[in-house]
Formats: sequence, structure tokens, C-alpha cells
Amino acid sequence: MFKRPRLSTPFALVNAPCALAVLFFCAACSGPETSGSDQTNPAVSAAPAPQPLSFPAVWNTAALEGPLTSVGLAGAWGSRIAVTYASGDLQFFDFDGERLTDPIPLDVGSIGNGAFVDLSGTGVTVFPGIQTNGDLRLYIHAGDLDSPVVFDVDFSADAPVLGLCSAAIAAPDFGLMHIAYWTEADPRRLQTGRLIESGDTLAFVPEEIITSDHAVTTCLINADGADIFSDPVRAASALERHGERFVLTLDSSGNLEEVDAEGDRQSIMVRDGLSVDMPALPVDMAGTGDARTGGYPGGLVVMIGEIRQGEFRAILIDPSALTLARLPDGFR
Repeated sequence: MFKRPRLSTPFALVNAPCALAVLFFCAACSGPETSGSDQTNPAVSAAPAPQPLSFPAVWNTAALEGPLTSVGLAGAWGSRIAVTYASGDLQFFDFDGERLTDPIPLDVGSIGNGAFVDLSGTGVTVFPGIQTNGDLRLYIHAGDLDSPVVFDVDFSADAPVLGLCSAAIAAPDFGLMHIAYWTEADPRRLQTGRLIESGDTLAFVPEEIITSDHAVTTCLINADGADIFSDPVRAASALERHGERFVLTLDSSGNLEEVDAEGDRQSIMVRDGLSVDMPALPVDMAGTGDARTGGYPGGLVVMIGEIRQGEFRAILIDPSALTLARLPDGFR
């Protein structure tokens, strides 16, 4: 289920509405038919049929150490992929799929999208995540650290946190990151807010509470509002590029779709690469429209899952067929 509530925030609008869906048309004409009187009927053109978008799977990580539970991305200067394991381990990769750390036993149940921020003059990448006991934590990584710094922040959650969504803030004066979460006690209630730097520490500033008609399964949060999704959607990503915003969803059956501003959906197929196999049923997805690597000119989408019995990987996917196709030539 797709909802699009609006928040009343002090921020300026930073994301334009989604562009209109791309359709690829093919036309077929029927040949002449003759009746018993040899009269020829005019040719009839077949109705144009929309074709699904197709993304190529272009790369993957090496085989990972076990079943995976979630994936998060930090785009732009952050350029990190974070994955969590069913064991509670957390691991970081770069956008080439190369590991930056080994799996780290931190009891992480799931991870959100990260953001590159300046903390006291030092550039670091911050990922919010949920501990296996339902507590929210921040995981701060930079350079060649073998393990992130785990940072406690008071998120004012009154029950174990069930899920979260996060995004970078476009205007640094307003904070470091947008974060929203819902809890086991009320999975229809989305608490939104901002992560800020306050003196020599970090703090969460609560903002609007949004109530959904159905239990939240994932969401997208930014200064303009929140997109709330319910079952069967299990993951959502917003690919933002040159003022355009492209929303992707992944449902519990493994279907990948684009959702426009009116809630209309378009199917997206992901093609296996020459040596890259897609999971039969992806577990989670994350994406960014700004990838700082030459191999992904239109951004990056990452899916995780089991590609064959006992073999788990993160798959790197190029969404340029969507993100670049709708931009003027000068912005590609």
C-alpha cells in the first residue's frame, strides 16, 4: 500500500515530483483480409503495449558469510554499502563491492541509509540502525576503520523499534540526517525527526508524528514529507538526481516497481549479468541516484539475498534506464 502524507516542516522543498513514466511502444499492423466478395478490409494497427523497464545487474560482492537481513547505502561522498546478517553482524563495502570491514558482531538487527556528515571538522559516514533488542543506535565509520563507532542517542522511543527510514539533509544548517521510526507497540505510528550536532554530542529532535491506516513496513523520509508503505512492500528507495526523484519499491514476492507521484506503478525487470546472478527472492533493497564511481553513471541500486543454495551476496544494479532516460541531455 502506498501513502503520501505531507509534513509541515520549516524546510524548503528540495525534491521535485516524479517525472512521467517512460513507455516503449511497438506497433504491429495486421495484413489485408478478404471476404467472400474479395473486398479488402483496411489494415488495423495494434494498440501500443508498454514494455517493462529493465535494469542490468552489473556486479556483486564476493560470497558473504551467511544469511542477510538488511542493506543500507550512503551516497555521494559517503559511498558505502552496509549489510546486516541474521547473526547480528554488520559489514561495510565500497561501491565496487569490495569489503571495507569484516563482519562485526554488534547485534544489529537492521540498518538504514547512511549520510556523509561533518562532525567537529571530521568527515564521517553515519548509519542509523536497530539493535536486535529494538534499541536505535548510530554506527559511525570513516577511512580504514576496522569497526564503526557505536553511538547512543536518545530517540525517545517508548517501545522496541520495529523499523526505520533515513536520508541525508540537503541543507546542513537544519541538521545531519532525517530519521523516522515506528515501534512494536504501534506499527501504524511514524515518528519523524532530525539528527543534529549539539555541542560535542549528537541529538535527535522529534518532529511530526504521522499515523497510517495500516502497519508500516517501510518508508521514505525527507524535508518535503514522508512516503509510507505497507504490506506487501518490504523495501523502498528514492533515487534523487538533478532535482528529479524516482521511487522504487520491492515487495514480498520479489517484484521491483517504480511508483510515481500519483501512486501508479510500473514493473522493472533486473537482468542477470554475464557472471552476476540475481537472488530468486531478494531480502532487501537500497539505492541512491548519486554514485561516485564511473561504473554507475545513473546511480546505484543494491539488492541482497541468496543467489543459490547457501550462497549469499549483495548485487549491484545500474538504474540508468530510469534515472538518465528522463533527464535533459545536459544533466546526464
